[in-house]
Amino acid sequence: MLKISKTKILIYSIGLIAAACAALYFIFPFEKENKSAPLTDVRTIYNPKFKFGEPFGIVEKNNEIFVSDGESGKIWRSSNRLDFAILSDKFDTPSAIAFDENGDLIVADSGSHTIKKVKIENGETEIIAGVENKFGFADGESKNALFNAPVGVAVGRDGKIFVADTYNDKIRVIENGRVSTVAGSERGFAEGVGASARFDTPCGIAVLENGDLIVADSKNRRLRIIESGGNVSTLAGDGEQNSRDGFPLDSSFVEPLAITINRFGVIYIADGNSIRVLNRRFFPFVETISGTKRGFADGNLRQSRFNRPSGLTADSAGNLYAADSENQSIRILTGEQIGKEITPEEIKTLRVSPEEFRNLSEPRWTFNPPDKARDVAGTIGEIRGAVSDEKRAWFHNGFDIAGAYGETARFVRSEKVLRPSAAENFATLRELLRMPSLGYIHIRLGRDSSNKPFDDERFQFSYGENKKLTGVRVRRGAKFDAGEAIGTLNAFNHVHLI
Repeated sequence: MLKISKTKILIYSIGLIAAACAALYFIFPFEKENKSAPLTDVRTIYNPKFKFGEPFGIVEKNNEIFVSDGESGKIWRSSNRLDFAILSDKFDTPSAIAFDENGDLIVADSGSHTIKKVKIENGETEIIAGVENKFGFADGESKNALFNAPVGVAVGRDGKIFVADTYNDKIRVIENGRVSTVAGSERGFAEGVGASARFDTPCGIAVLENGDLIVADSKNRRLRIIESGGNVSTLAGDGEQNSRDGFPLDSSFVEPLAITINRFGVIYIADGNSIRVLNRRFFPFVETISGTKRGFADGNLRQSRFNRPSGLTADSAGNLYAADSENQSIRILTGEQIGKEITPEEIKTLRVSPEEFRNLSEPRWTFNPPDKARDVAGTIGEIRGAVSDEKRAWFHNGFDIAGAYGETARFVRSEKVLRPSAAENFATLRELLRMPSLGYIHIRLGRDSSNKPFDDERFQFSYGENKKLTGVRVRRGAKFDAGEAIGTLNAFNHVHLI
């Protein structure tokens, strides 16, 4: 017999009304009544004198906005949607943020593997769980518990602090000075209760009115729900990497990172380069309300563009704020005249100029010695491919530096990882790592030419049967210096820099 949880029934409201609405949807695409003004446009909080490094977490309270900046290690605050001041700079790589029952900020500090609290009145910062700069997994007393670059955090009405312990693939809870595991075990995908359930790089987390949790299970490309008894099931998403709208279990996600629930119970999701929504209509339906292509564009909501939005929050009026991480901006989805619809010229001021890029570090090749003459196998803008009725040519999007098969590739400049899922395409010719300013492609990440892992804990490998390598992750907040090894060249025999 099919078992449907009470929470799913509450969220989905599946029944005769849903069936009737489904039939009428394409005729009358109505939304729930008695809600805030509809979201019609995207605007930007723009101050030409201020620039974020990497806005990630965002919350709003009493018309004041708080933003975590993963690159700079700061928490910013603004009371006028224009000027930002530092609330605290005592972080390594802060990610999601949430208010606790006392009105203080709870911060998942991914880079230091801790959960911290910031007092709003004076910026005083303290660790409430985890050990500074020590990663691992351990439940128990908060001061001795261990996390592995946690990204998500949420606070329930009862004061419990829930943590998406991202690279431990677990959901944890901090309560009465202790940390325990709610659900999750090894990396993977499985429904079930407690440790029998599996997640893959969970990032966003939100608490429902009844205390149940919704988790953005990023690499499983699903929204998961955890009931109070620890049972884990799928709320939305079929696991396919796509941006397909539809009924919850028929929809698909690209890489959901953040979740927020407004006061009407509408669930918003930051997914890939777009904003998605669930529970906005009379019947359960996942829909995309922004554009899906990467870029930067204000104006009409459907034509807007984002670049890895990583944090969402809704205010009491129903406006939705997005921390648009790789556009280094705060965007507002609204029907009001707040924020600014910025111009292409103003967008340029938010980007790194060629002059700034050249001055970020001393030039060097991706190999040792760093100044030896090297062949350039491809440059930016070259036309690749042949044009035919079936195929289109394309422009080469990078810079290829030739090397020998199995040669050690090295970082060009010192940077820290900011994307929660920075490593992609494991064990393929297009295996890569995306850093904030550069991406490195065609590399066996963290392994030599025989596929043996380096002795480097920043590369976190997963294994299958017979201890066969099945994947690699490089956690958010991991730092690398120019000249350090990133991996070895595969059969393409060059590093493709993007």
